[in-house]
Amino acid sequence: MPTVDRNIRENTLLAKLTKAARDKKFQRFSEDSYKWFQTRVKFLGNAKSWAAILADSAATGSIKTVGTIEIGKMYAFMYLAKWRDELPYWDAFPLIFVVGPAPKGFYGINLHYLPNTIRARLMDKLLDISNNKRFDKTTKLQLSYQLLKATESLSEFKPCFKHYLNDQVQTSMMEIPANKWETVLFLPFQKFMKASSAKVWRESKKKI
Repeated sequence: MPTVDRNIRENTLLAKLTKAARDKKFQRFSEDSYKWFQTRVKFLGNAKSWAAILADSAATGSIKTVGTIEIGKMYAFMYLAKWRDELPYWDAFPLIFVVGPAPKGFYGINLHYLPNTIRARLMDKLLDISNNKRFDKTTKLQLSYQLLKATESLSEFKPCFKHYLNDQVQTSMMEIPANKWETVLFLPFQKFMKASSAKVWRESKKKI
């Protein structure tokens, strides 16, 4: 039976995830957040359904879609990789923190490229560089590629750092509110093409 590392702070995501493993169940860390997201991502890959859900949610005010993205905030969207034939695998439904602008697009950390335990570890470190701890509409990570590259303790970002092209984004960008980050982070809605999640995660571990 897995045991809890006593050196892990009890209030970290990694501690919560470790406890869930010890208890032999993956708990939904926030029931309301889980239901909030589940109702909007139940189609997983149907662009028409995605558009319909976004339109309905935007009309009711229960979700925010944006035309302009901000560095340090979390977004989900559907994506069609331009070089998909050459890539060994890619995620058609990224969950990212925006890092900054890039040629014809933007850079992001796609958290789906990490298995849950490493994902939790990286998230704990990223929260340490948030601009505040209110977890409201003002909260965002203070990210830059220079910071990520220069900070040895953030090495988990390496397999997650991706260049996304604006023209290849297939849907509106769904902004994930900061008070939902913790739960959405662990929901299994990645959509890897040409490889299983297990294979992607094995490859990612080699790059850290």
